[in-house]
Amino acid sequence: MKLLQCKIENFGKLSDVSFDFSEGVNTFCEENGWGKSTLANFIRIMFFGFLNGNKQDKLVNERKRYFPWQSAKGVYGGSVKFETEGKSYQLNRVFGKKDKDDIFELYDLSTNLPCEDFSENIGVELFGIDAASFGRTVFFSQKDCESAPTDGIHAKLGNLIEQTDDIHNFQSVYDKLKDTTNKMTPKRKTGSLNREKREIEEREQKLREEESIRQGILEAETYYKQCEEKEKELSEVIAAEQKKQEKLSKAMDYAVNRKEYETLVSAKEQAGKQWEDSKNAFPYEDKIPSMEQMGKWQKQRRECEQFREQMVRNQLTGEENALVSSVKQRFGQEIPEDAALQSMEEALTEYESLKQTIRKGEFTPAEQNEWETLKKRYPNGMPGKEELLKLNRICEDVRHREDQLANAQTTARALKQVAAQKKSEKASPLLLVLGCLALVLGVGLSFVQVIAGVAAFVVLALVAVVLFVLQKGKKQEEDLSEQPLLELEQEMERAKREIEQGNEKISFVLSAYFPEGISGDFRDVIQQMQMDTIAYETHQAKSEAVGEEDEVRYQTLQKSLREFMDGYVEMGISEERFAFGLSKLRSELKQYRRLCEKLESFLGAEKKYEQAKEEFVLSGKEYGLIFEEPFDEELQKIAGAINRVQVAEQSWQTAGKKLSQFENDHDMERIRETKEAGENEGLSESHEREKRWMTEQENNRKNMAAYEKQLEQLEEKLDELAEIRLELEERKEHFLSGNKKYELLLKTMDKLQQAKDTLTARYIEPVQKGFTKYYEMVDGGDAKDYRFDAGVNLTVEEMGMPREIRFLSEGRKDLAGICARMAMVDAMYEKDKPFLVFDDSFVNLDDEKMRHALTFLKEVGKEYQVIYFTCQKNRKA
Repeated sequence: MKLLQCKIENFGKLSDVSFDFSEGVNTFCEENGWGKSTLANFIRIMFFGFLNGNKQDKLVNERKRYFPWQSAKGVYGGSVKFETEGKSYQLNRVFGKKDKDDIFELYDLSTNLPCEDFSENIGVELFGIDAASFGRTVFFSQKDCESAPTDGIHAKLGNLIEQTDDIHNFQSVYDKLKDTTNKMTPKRKTGSLNREKREIEEREQKLREEESIRQGILEAETYYKQCEEKEKELSEVIAAEQKKQEKLSKAMDYAVNRKEYETLVSAKEQAGKQWEDSKNAFPYEDKIPSMEQMGKWQKQRRECEQFREQMVRNQLTGEENALVSSVKQRFGQEIPEDAALQSMEEALTEYESLKQTIRKGEFTPAEQNEWETLKKRYPNGMPGKEELLKLNRICEDVRHREDQLANAQTTARALKQVAAQKKSEKASPLLLVLGCLALVLGVGLSFVQVIAGVAAFVVLALVAVVLFVLQKGKKQEEDLSEQPLLELEQEMERAKREIEQGNEKISFVLSAYFPEGISGDFRDVIQQMQMDTIAYETHQAKSEAVGEEDEVRYQTLQKSLREFMDGYVEMGISEERFAFGLSKLRSELKQYRRLCEKLESFLGAEKKYEQAKEEFVLSGKEYGLIFEEPFDEELQKIAGAINRVQVAEQSWQTAGKKLSQFENDHDMERIRETKEAGENEGLSESHEREKRWMTEQENNRKNMAAYEKQLEQLEEKLDELAEIRLELEERKEHFLSGNKKYELLLKTMDKLQQAKDTLTARYIEPVQKGFTKYYEMVDGGDAKDYRFDAGVNLTVEEMGMPREIRFLSEGRKDLAGICARMAMVDAMYEKDKPFLVFDDSFVNLDDEKMRHALTFLKEVGKEYQVIYFTCQKNRKA
């Protein structure tokens, strides 16, 4: 298989470029940033599609990474022409934002028709490997020469021994078995068998606690019984002490009631004295204001404050007073109203509009001169649009007939030449046919209208007849060849007559506007007439833009505005400042009226304030109170005094009610006879003893509750242990079953690996030979230290030990990887060799290795088509 050409519409930074490929080594030596890697990846993606399409990172997601830099134009994609198994194809792809938006087309270049020889998975179908395997063999990308084999590589290599399916399916089966054993392994904490083993050990540990739990239950039951006995003893002692206290308390009840009675009597007397003292705050003891009256005074005070606030808000400043006086002095009693101002503003707007209209209707000297010239040039009036259109149609017909005449003359000359050639008996039939075809083509191109098309058809038919008759005899040929020529000459005569008639019509129409005649071509004259008509209509519309009524209205408005401005704004003010003057006047009058309203509000508020103040002061005098400003502080003092009187009165009434209630509820005669008793020491000591015993009883009950709870918890644990014992048996059985399955899976994996190693070992030899050939070609040394294992993984013997290639230096690692890949490509493709892509793959080689590498490329190019990219001229193949 080989590439023939690729064309990139838009892909990354590359746009509208194409490249042709030849056999052998195709070298692209370009500077950094040219787009070499982009071109290399374009070739890969055209066959295998994008990688990492589900990634968000634009650098990793190839669809996003290679989105055209010229995104605003063209399409995202291109085409590749290639040859395989003797057939050539063109592969087209247009890439969208997602896979489902992509367009795939394949054409057979031998027919240029779409074909279905390959599907959208053309890369897999052509190369027999997937995209990952392609990137590990055929495609040598920059800084990635690793030779790690894939399932696809194994499958392709397996074709040597016809075991493709087994190799292709091995890795997926092996990976599933490995994943299952990893999940089950007893050697890791995350393994299911390890977890089950730990859970079994945990449950066995819990079962060892059963004996200690049973011992705890026995101890808790013993302590609980001791607490029950103590509870009984304490209950009996406390009951006896309470009976004793009942007898002592009855003896003290009457003494306590007497003391309470004396306290109530004293409280009533004290409350009556405080009530009398609170009344002294008012001049008239029999006329104390109520809280309702206080509310009325508060309302009057607020009204006074509201009116005073209105006065403050509306009081004019010195500057505002000066402005009001200035306006009154300036206008007197003739202050203009808003309607007059509105009327003047509308008049000014109309005046300005008329001024602009008049200015537009004025001619410049050049315009005036042009209009006078047009009037003189067309003394009989300007032509109309319909007349000009008619002249244009006649001119177009004349021009068309002239073209027909010229073409007919050319055709006539060609027919004469054909007739002359036919006189020779040895004239070539091929020349006659070519001459006739040229004749038909010339006639067809000359006639573009319907009539002309019919004439062309007639000529074609006649020529066909001539060709037919040529086979019948020389005499008949001569007779028939003259017929088309005669018809063409008649057609030319008709064309000449129609041209003369058209010119006469044009001359007749133009004579009406140019009696003295015209010079030059008719078409130029008509074109000039069209331009003159447009200019004349423009000047005429401008001259009619302003009427006499507009002029009169303009003068009237100008006079009215001048009189108003001189009278109310400024004497002699310029017209340019009319609008400013009206605006300023409106602003001054607006401010003047606002200040007048403000002054009126102030005077009204002042009057209301004096009236409210007078009513407020007179109301206070009825109670002997004199109200002075500030009223708020005065009313607060009065409100406090009223509140104290009411509170004292309420306290006296409450004390009296309590005393009366006590007298009604008790035997007052027995209470008055009872002597005052001192504290009974026996009752106090009894209460102390009761308190101590009740505290001890409470602690005992807490202990009982704790032991009871402990018993419940221990019994629950015993129940849990019974369940754990049953569960333990089930888990042990499940663990043994799982462990057997795990060991069986390990044995299965081992057998599978042995089978694979046996299978793959059969194609290691050709890969090893290929590697040795290429390694000695590039390195110049011996490749005996390099070996492939059964998994086609390359190792190198260093210091007596086989080591992985990844531990070598970058240069040696790349060299070994390139040779290993080439060895696998040789083994994978014995017949139809694929093209190879080297994207600056030798960047890590030293100068000596690089010289060998260039020789290596030339040798490889003898068997493969090589696409080689580099940025250095000294590395150019």
